[in-house]
Amino acid sequence: MMFDTFSVWVNRPTRGIRFFLHEGIQTLSHLLLLCLLLLGFGGMVFKTLGSGGWLHALLGNLWDHRAAAAALAVLAGAAVAMGAKRYFDNVSLIGKRAEFLVYGCLALGLYFAFKLIVTGTL
Repeated sequence: MMFDTFSVWVNRPTRGIRFFLHEGIQTLSHLLLLCLLLLGFGGMVFKTLGSGGWLHALLGNLWDHRAAAAALAVLAGAAVAMGAKRYFDNVSLIGKRAEFLVYGCLALGLYFAFKLIVTGTL
């Protein structure tokens, strides 16, 4: 039986149209989730770092008022980021942090997809 190549094909279970339809629907849903995830992450990066983005507007407004206020805001942002990192490193949520980020990017992806469909721009 070791060298009989037809025994492998004879013992395989048959796969009907329902199996292929189920696999196709799962593949399409996973592809949709991946596209929403990429659209959410890409839209967030574009809106934050692009010309006229959120970061540019925030730091531009601070810089227009005072240079010292801008430097203070950068230091405060760094302190908040370090505090958040220390908090999330000590919390025993092993898989929850990654799920939160994924669901957040999916929600942003839905928002940007809706905005893209309705207005035609991000």
